[in-house]
Amino acid sequence: MWYCFFFLFKREEMLILTAVYNGTKHLLFSCGLAWIIYLCLTGQSEFLNKCLSWKYFLPLSRLSYCAYLIHTLIIIRYLLEAEDLMEFSYTSMIWIQYYFFVLTYAASFIVSILFEIPVLNVLDWLSKKKVKKGSSKTHLD
Repeated sequence: MWYCFFFLFKREEMLILTAVYNGTKHLLFSCGLAWIIYLCLTGQSEFLNKCLSWKYFLPLSRLSYCAYLIHTLIIIRYLLEAEDLMEFSYTSMIWIQYYFFVLTYAASFIVSILFEIPVLNVLDWLSKKKVKKGSSKTHLD
């Protein structure tokens, strides 16, 4: 997977090499990710499995999914509110990225609290209710 990221780093540009890299980098990265999943599922890498299934990643994963859904809306809002073009500087770009990051995760937290968690609670309640009905039928038989 590192090869997919750094293959062309500090190399002479060659058209065929760049074309092969651009044609295969996504496939190779996906194969590397599939291999990691395979190792975790078959129990061949307990350390990696423990790191990736750490319980404190669960809230972060929920926020990250909400951020994935909201991030584009925040960028579009920012661009539509802009009255004129900004002058490019590295400092301003860093501040804009920081602004997007903070605003996206703040909005993600609010969306998660208002929508995602109540829906998950209702689904959990319905599944428990369904299991109780199913278990009572087995007792009657």
